[in-house]
Amino acid sequence: MTRPVLMRVSDRWFRLLLRLYPADFRDEMGDGFLETYRERAHVTVARRGARGLAWLWLRALLDALRNGPAERLRPAASWRRPGNWGRDIELARRRLLRSPGFVAATLTTLTVGFGAFAVVYTALDKIVLAPMPYHEPDDLYFVWRDQSAVGGVSRDWLAGPDVADLQNAGGVIEGAAGMRLSVPALSLGPDGEPHQVLAMLTSPNLFELLGVTPALGRGFAADEVGPTRPPIVVLSDLLWRRLGGDPSIVGSQVWLSGVPYTVIGVMDPAFRFVRHAALGPPQEPDLYLPFAFHLADQDPRDPNHTTFAALMRVRAGTLSDRVAAAVDAVERVVNARNRQTPGVRLHAIRLQDDLIAPIRPVLVTLGLAGVFLLLVLTVNLASLLLARAGAREREFAVSRALGANGAAVLRAMVIEGGALGLMGGVAGALTGWWGGRVLVSLAPLDLPRRSEIALDWRVAGVIVAAGIGVGVLAAALPAVWISRASL
Repeated sequence: MTRPVLMRVSDRWFRLLLRLYPADFRDEMGDGFLETYRERAHVTVARRGARGLAWLWLRALLDALRNGPAERLRPAASWRRPGNWGRDIELARRRLLRSPGFVAATLTTLTVGFGAFAVVYTALDKIVLAPMPYHEPDDLYFVWRDQSAVGGVSRDWLAGPDVADLQNAGGVIEGAAGMRLSVPALSLGPDGEPHQVLAMLTSPNLFELLGVTPALGRGFAADEVGPTRPPIVVLSDLLWRRLGGDPSIVGSQVWLSGVPYTVIGVMDPAFRFVRHAALGPPQEPDLYLPFAFHLADQDPRDPNHTTFAALMRVRAGTLSDRVAAAVDAVERVVNARNRQTPGVRLHAIRLQDDLIAPIRPVLVTLGLAGVFLLLVLTVNLASLLLARAGAREREFAVSRALGANGAAVLRAMVIEGGALGLMGGVAGALTGWWGGRVLVSLAPLDLPRRSEIALDWRVAGVIVAAGIGVGVLAAALPAVWISRASL
């Protein structure tokens, strides 16, 4: 076989081996690959003849079998090609590493700003945005007695018979539960050392209304209420752990103000019962007891018997006007029974709306503060990037003179701003996690859902996304200016 024929066969063989490499590799380095092997083939044929060329073909095959799959597994060559996003990101990283002072000053500003924003957003998210931790919480309402027409207050407790009327209403009202607080002394034995706990006296259907079940044992049965009820109690998870966290506690006894009670259940650790504002600051109860009386038997004229908060569940999807109409019907029943003190009004407020009503002005202020923080961060970062762009005007002019168009310059600036925003958002989220714990320790006890305020992955994702958005937005102004600057 003549030398020209060997060279043509060799060229076709090398082209075939090149197909084992990814398309991006062939586009970027294919010509250099073929040229290198052609030169080796010429040298090999001149020195060793056809046998040496056959060995070269074999080594080229082995190299292609080893390197081709490796090139397919690592990031594609298009990622590293000039003019693409990957290349721009790599260049932005190098530029930032060359300016540690600028990066440190910018990240310090962003960390403080996004840390404060994270604390504000976490509080708003847990109090306002996050759904209540119950089944279909939008169908839960607190019911208040409005006695302003008879010289009373607009947000007052209900009498026992009022709650009983809600329980018997039917229609869109699926159920209601009364609640009252007690502070008994708890001990593990008749002679044990007592300590005060916060007890929630309630209708036996409270857990059913909330759509929750105890993690250990059971809740109250419908007939476990009234003077003949058995002395039973359901513990909160926190109190159960304070008592030792023994799973066998169900069925055992604890003493409340000297009376033995049988523990029938322990609530789930995730259960958080936000109490009605009529019952005072919304700390979580330590334990739950069914009423030792029937609500309908209470005297509505006795002040001691008109101290019940009422929680009501309505049929799923019921509109607020129909809820109001159902409560008005109960109101007429209440006024018909209380002929000596007519003019009582009942009104229902959605559970979450009722909880935040006392602090709504504070929440509005917090929301505006959060928006203002983002605006300040955007302006500050834009100012820093604009000053940096002015100092690099010569660099951008050289880049454009060498062929970079305005879009490439704009893309580089936006990537740099987004990278700074990303790092600032991550650092701010970490700072906000610590700041949220400080907020909880300093917050007043009557702050609704206080124990739930903590930065989680969902909130952290929002903070990081806000950081990227602020970075990109702040970089847009200097990017447009520098991309349009005259050479």
